[in-house]
Amino acid sequence: MLAKYKFESDNLRKAIEECKSGDRPVRLSGSGHVALPKEEADPEDVTLDELGSSDPAKKRRLDPDAERIAIEKYISTVDCISLLPLGTHGKRVPYRCSLCTSPMWPNGKVGEADRFRLDSVKHFVTRHLSSNQHVQALKKEEVMAEKKATVTCNGLSIADPMSGNFLYAYRDEVAIWGSMCNFEEHAKHVYTRNASQGTWTIQAHNCEKEVEQEDELETPACPTCKKLGERTGVIRNVLRFMIKYWAASNLNCRLFHGQAALDELMAKIKSTNMYKGYEKKIEATLKLSTHHMQQFVRASFLCDPHMTNTLKDFVATVVKPCLQINISSVPDHLAEISSKLSSILAGGEASDEDLVQIKLAAGCISGKLSGHPLIQGLTLQLQRKLEKEGRGIHCMNGRRSAESDLERSLIRDAGLQLAVAAGNNALARRFGLAKDSHRISFDVLTENSLPIPALAICWPEVLQQNFLLIDQRYVRAQLAPKRVLVFTFYFGSSTK
Repeated sequence: MLAKYKFESDNLRKAIEECKSGDRPVRLSGSGHVALPKEEADPEDVTLDELGSSDPAKKRRLDPDAERIAIEKYISTVDCISLLPLGTHGKRVPYRCSLCTSPMWPNGKVGEADRFRLDSVKHFVTRHLSSNQHVQALKKEEVMAEKKATVTCNGLSIADPMSGNFLYAYRDEVAIWGSMCNFEEHAKHVYTRNASQGTWTIQAHNCEKEVEQEDELETPACPTCKKLGERTGVIRNVLRFMIKYWAASNLNCRLFHGQAALDELMAKIKSTNMYKGYEKKIEATLKLSTHHMQQFVRASFLCDPHMTNTLKDFVATVVKPCLQINISSVPDHLAEISSKLSSILAGGEASDEDLVQIKLAAGCISGKLSGHPLIQGLTLQLQRKLEKEGRGIHCMNGRRSAESDLERSLIRDAGLQLAVAAGNNALARRFGLAKDSHRISFDVLTENSLPIPALAICWPEVLQQNFLLIDQRYVRAQLAPKRVLVFTFYFGSSTK
């Protein structure tokens, strides 16, 4: 056979040496193509697809360092896969999947490749990534990523511009309201004050306790607590209180501090955000006449027996002095007159006799006698008597054209009270009372916020109004029970 194909060992040796030296082209088996020599490529420049390809023409044996670099480059493209030291966990080429956790593999399942070769590692990793266990773990991870982290609801903070809503805009008014409200006995929600920062936190009574954290800069508050910051939430209570609070301050300025102080107060009120948001509603109260505002303030403050110490101080220093004045007898410049008299008294610029006269005048001008119409009527009658005696007239009869309707009313009422109490008609005549002086106009009673007992017999609504006027005028003691109007009917029979 060797002779038939003319085989010679010398030619074979020569061909082998030429192939080794590169001087002879190599004919591939099974084809007529002759591979030409070419420059050897750097193993690290080979792409991952070529290294892991099943095409024999693209597969190349790399040295161990190049193989390691190629495998690490491939593993870096898979986020959840990491290589472990060779031989650990009882596996030749171990790798860990951080997504596929279980009680056996709490830190992630450990898989194995049969060889430390790129094609082997790529094959087993790809097979794991397409397994049912990994697909389910990947879906679970996506669901957890979409679900935001939940934190404990701390309530609605009025100092937070993002969650505070309207309460943040009205935080100054909320601070005043919160300092005077009795939350311990009447609050439905939970109110917490941060004394160091001077802010309030409100937590709804039906708070959801947990909330998804949407913004790290925002104070965590559940949707239920956030609703308290809307216009239909706590703001309504704040608005009602601030209206009566500003009304009392306005009335106090009208009566005691003059027009300059009143203008300053109104400018301060109009600069607030609450006034700008509810201007029409607030103006409707602040534009009331002094008489009607006094009645509004009396009904707003003196019917609450459960006051805090702060509110008690405000009522004692601002509200009650305004309610002790008879509005109809107060001149427009009362504040200026009182200020001048107080300056004279404080400076000691008058004699003892003058001080007595000034104190009497100051008592009248300050309104301290407005709650005692009997004394006012007697004083006016004595003044009239002294004036007539100065003209040589020692009789109280005569025209009263120089007196106003209010003065005549006070004198008539004082004489009526003394005459009725003493049962002395002559005393009534000394006060200039006519025979029909016992008649009192219902309009006069209404103007002075006094009850009308005669009409209450026929009309229940008048009886109810009388009860409200009496209840407002005579303030209940602290923690006193609420007054109740009781109707009593007698169905007895007459006997002959």
